[in-house]
Amino acid sequence: MFEAGDYDAAAEHYRALPQDAPTLTRLGQCALYGGHADAMPYFERALELRRDYAPALAGLADCEAFAGRHEAALERYEKALAADPDDPWIRNNRAQSLLAAGRLREAWAESEVRFELQARTRSFWQAPPVPRWNGEPLAGALIVLWEQGLGDMIQHLRFLPLARARARELAFLCPAQLLRLVAASFPDIEIVGIGAPVRWERYAACAPLLSLPHLLDLDWGTLPHAPYLRAEPGPRVDSGLPRVGIVWRSSQFDPRRDCPLDELLKLEEAGVETVPLQYEPTEEERARLGARLAAAPPRDLYDTARMIEEMDAVVSVDTSVAHLAGALGAPTWLLLAEQAATRWMREREDSPWYPSMTLLRKRDADAWAPCVARAARALRERFGRR
Repeated sequence: MFEAGDYDAAAEHYRALPQDAPTLTRLGQCALYGGHADAMPYFERALELRRDYAPALAGLADCEAFAGRHEAALERYEKALAADPDDPWIRNNRAQSLLAAGRLREAWAESEVRFELQARTRSFWQAPPVPRWNGEPLAGALIVLWEQGLGDMIQHLRFLPLARARARELAFLCPAQLLRLVAASFPDIEIVGIGAPVRWERYAACAPLLSLPHLLDLDWGTLPHAPYLRAEPGPRVDSGLPRVGIVWRSSQFDPRRDCPLDELLKLEEAGVETVPLQYEPTEEERARLGARLAAAPPRDLYDTARMIEEMDAVVSVDTSVAHLAGALGAPTWLLLAEQAATRWMREREDSPWYPSMTLLRKRDADAWAPCVARAARALRERFGRR
């Protein structure tokens, strides 16, 4: 039940067991991952029974991290690691708080523990028959391997040219959605589609895409900035109004990121035309949007990039299209739920990842209206609308 994500059912099971430190810790995890506010007391009670119980110490750190208090979380993760220095779950979660705190070099180094976790869960990573690259100059060819979600990949594509400079040749094992976009943006890199035969013997080493900043020993001062992707814009439709692309729904990974469509359509009160960039709108949304929808839906992210290049601005929730707009250098307003991904750090309204992006953070658990109103004011100011 717990592993399947049914935390309420799992909690009922654990309440029927003797309330020792492991069981109390599991109850705390059920409360935390289930979105309840009462997780911390379970971990505290577990520590009353076992003072240095690492999973309970980590649970307290996770509570701080979930609340966005990452400096406090890092202090607690240190205590948890003092009790169990090799626990990969603790180290992985600590890496996320390091990222949120802007400690990039430390975060990227600690994030390498994800391969130990993925080996345990059999997710994402399957080591190919090629040695892992250590970042050194390479006389042979290097192949970079995709991993994780489309937003993560778009964010990290910026590192491909730096890796290319350290190898005789560079190839990227690429998902279908990104094939045309990567080929157009990096013409000196070989693109290998997932599912196509790979001649592994051609490559002297391999590297996971999200490991590149660690392997290249980068930090804030050497971070490659946007724009770094490109697409040929489609034909410009001139309606006499500034055109603003909108995205209101993220993936099912975290529905708390989603903003109601009708809320985003209020941007039109700023004197702009809204253009849906949403991937696979529902039938109800299609009926609501009518002629605003493109005649032909985008086939891949290259088509979406072409649409973005036609826009004057983009307003989006936290999803891959937002990363795409930032990587293209489009003026972008990003709507962030309170529990924003750690890549966006805390409090700040700008993003070092994407200089053309402004972050609008939702403070109320139920209200997107203030964020959308701020985006509308910014659009009015940008386009001189009354």
